[in-house]
Amino acid sequence: ISVCADVPNDKKPWKVAYRQETGHVFLILQKISGIDTINKVFGFYPKSGLPVLFFKKIKSQIKDNSERVYEVDVTKEISAAEFDTVLTRSIVDAQRVYHINKFNCYDYALGIFNSIAGEHPLPVRHIRFPFIFGKGGSPCAVYQDLRTLKVVDPALASCIRFGTLIAPL
Repeated sequence: ISVCADVPNDKKPWKVAYRQETGHVFLILQKISGIDTINKVFGFYPKSGLPVLFFKKIKSQIKDNSERVYEVDVTKEISAAEFDTVLTRSIVDAQRVYHINKFNCYDYALGIFNSIAGEHPLPVRHIRFPFIFGKGGSPCAVYQDLRTLKVVDPALASCIRFGTLIAPL
């Protein structure tokens, strides 16, 4: 399993919004069986875009994020039982209402990853959004937290990658 963050501004990864984009946090599940590799790349989205800014709570949907370009990820090899936990949690949490401040793509992806993270969960940190009331999860927080963890947590350091990365198909 990988948690991936696509920040809105590659040159300023701490900037929460850029050119009306907020970035995205999504998951990659990869199952290797013999010589076959199956990838599922998906993220949590509001069913409609603009109403999120006004109503904050709207229906959600899961979308395919195959071949999406992103800047950072953290990967953990998981057991068959953990894989089943991830699948179940992905389906259950996909039924939740999308809320820009309380449950967005960040909360979805980190909640699923942390359900099987064991001794090395990712920090959950909500940051202030510009032009939107309140705080919420952001790919910028993932980027900053993984940059810190790469230095201070030797167990995670080798599992964290930075760069221009492309999600598998």
